[in-house]
Amino acid sequence: MHNFTFSYTHYVMPPTATQLTRFTVYGYDSYSIGTPTLKKGYTDNLELGWERYFDHLGSIGVSVWYNSMRDQTNTLTDVAYSDVFGRIVAFSQPFNIGNARNGGLGLNTTLRPADFMNIRFYANLFDDYYRVQYRPGQWAESEMLCYSLRLNFWAKLWDKLQVFANANYRSRTQTLLAEVDPYFSFDCGVSTDLFDRRLSLFLNINDLFGTVRTGGESVNPYNPSTSESTLTTKYVSFGLTWRLGRTEMEGMQQKEKKSRSSSHRIAK
Repeated sequence: MHNFTFSYTHYVMPPTATQLTRFTVYGYDSYSIGTPTLKKGYTDNLELGWERYFDHLGSIGVSVWYNSMRDQTNTLTDVAYSDVFGRIVAFSQPFNIGNARNGGLGLNTTLRPADFMNIRFYANLFDDYYRVQYRPGQWAESEMLCYSLRLNFWAKLWDKLQVFANANYRSRTQTLLAEVDPYFSFDCGVSTDLFDRRLSLFLNINDLFGTVRTGGESVNPYNPSTSESTLTTKYVSFGLTWRLGRTEMEGMQQKEKKSRSSSHRIAK
């Protein structure tokens, strides 16, 4: 009734020929150049997990993970005076931007109070850190503690009607030289199979409370900015499926049922 997991991966990512080229590539109003001195990038991922299962009740599990990235290659964009254009234009160039790491702890539980009901809960707490080169020779460093929560509910009522509800919350997080606002969503729906599964219906509601928001803040030292937007993600979807005849798998199941029934009568 115990399940243990262990996973470790190591990646080596050498730069491409395009990133190493010494040639300048000109666009309509910008140009890009390569960096012959780029280093290889390395990534290490480690994960440990434990899960315990209980008869007629559910399960509980804990996971721990750690990811480390070194000398990752990314393209940085800046502005400079160009003799070809005769003015200041944008240019891009690949760099080994620096190092990053994140690690955390995860908890998951599954509760089955009855055969027709399933409740799942996930919680993650993790620390995210990076140190990157945003301009040649200029560095930025940031660390943030984040968490996320997810709750899933499913039940089958009267042996016909299935209902579900999903709730998700994510705290403020960070990406490269930017921070992302918290996020919350709630979805729900119902479905049913009628007439010996010949007719299937479903009704789903996405973002029931209209709480989805996107936004964030750029923490780039030479170009700070903020943004916020509201998405129209609240909608209702309806589906109907009418099955004509039987599928091959359903026919095989019927044959197995008949053979078991015949064997049972012969045994009697």
